[in-house]
Amino acid sequence: MRTIITLVIVLVCGFAFAGDGQVEIGPTSSFPIVINQSGSYHLTADLTVSSVSANAIEITADNVTLDLGGHVIRGPGGATSTGIGIYANNVHNVSLHDGTLTGFKYGTYLSSSSASTGGGHRLRDLTGSDCDYTAIWFERGTARDCVTHSSSVGFTCYHCAVQNVHSFGNSIGLELIDASVVTCTASENTGYGFSTGNAVLTGCVATNNENHGIQANSGTAVIGCSVVSNGGAGIDINGAGVNVVNSTGVANTGGNVTNCGVASGCHHNYLP
Repeated sequence: MRTIITLVIVLVCGFAFAGDGQVEIGPTSSFPIVINQSGSYHLTADLTVSSVSANAIEITADNVTLDLGGHVIRGPGGATSTGIGIYANNVHNVSLHDGTLTGFKYGTYLSSSSASTGGGHRLRDLTGSDCDYTAIWFERGTARDCVTHSSSVGFTCYHCAVQNVHSFGNSIGLELIDASVVTCTASENTGYGFSTGNAVLTGCVATNNENHGIQANSGTAVIGCSVVSNGGAGIDINGAGVNVVNSTGVANTGGNVTNCGVASGCHHNYLP
């Protein structure tokens, strides 16, 4: 059963307007909750989805701000769920903040086939965990001050700007394509810390990952980053147009940097 948030449903089913004009989303056992009108929404309680196939919240309107209010949206477990915590497809300007998503296939999945059909999303202060695919996944937007752990992939974004995201204890920490990435960290992941393509990483840190600290695929720049005690290479250059500048590598089992100088550049680094 789909809970559709409209004015009529708000009045009948226990949703309410707060004094500041926010629509409050309270406890429910009916999923997905569908937000189909632009506006500001506030989650007032934890949500628990028992169905292995249901999404918790679907956003089908542009210009939606959803304040999770520090609450948890909990699925039945990443190993069994095919659902998504918060799903939006081809809409503009979705803002999510201040909450936890756990136990889904994807914690968030904000997809945009092109900039003309969707994007401009803003994510901050989110935690994602125990997701079978990816804890936080989005296209075309920004994210900051997020934490992901205990998932197949902690954090994935395309066409994005990312700051202060920490990803640990996943199979892969962060996958970043066409991205600007500042002061992010990846630690104790069983695969790569960072996997990148056409990305600029600035001031990032990869430590104690079981494979490469940074898998730097074609078009990546690694600037002022630190890679320490990773089980593979600290920085593995894997493609043309990769540059490593002013970065530090120490005690990486597979070497501090690999393939530097093969169609790539390494300048002013400490990579003994």
